[in-house]
Amino acid sequence: MESKIQMPKMMYGTAWKKEQTASLVVKAVKHGFRGIDTACQPRHYFELGVG
Repeated sequence: MESKIQMPKMMYGTAWKKEQTASLVVKAVKHGFRGIDTACQPRHYFELGVG
């Protein structure tokens, strides 16, 4: 079965941003990123900031 969903060519990664996660995700979206990589690596990941 083929999916009709297209993935963005470039994605913004959220690892290693810590307390800057939220502001950097906002900047990424404002600059055109539509794919946000939120893979959870507990040591480097701040989920609340991504949300």
